[in-house]
Amino acid sequence: DCDERARQQRAREMEEGVEPPPGYRPNYASTALQVHHPTGITVDSLAALFQAHAGIQAAALTALSQIDFSLIPTSIERPAHTQA
Repeated sequence: DCDERARQQRAREMEEGVEPPPGYRPNYASTALQVHHPTGITVDSLAALFQAHAGIQAAALTALSQIDFSLIPTSIERPAHTQA
């Protein structure tokens, strides 16, 4: 994905202290958190995994169980880029 490669390149440049090109505006929409809910994974199975391996507190698991995954879009439309 060209957008992803460009984002990674810019991240490397930022670490090196390279100034952005004139008019550069980061595309924050492409770096937004995306949640994928794979088939077969349930909140209960995630809670059990976290309890067993990461020691997450019960309050955090309760909050996790209240997330309504049906409200999360399955795909995010991105504008098509064309060459001028």
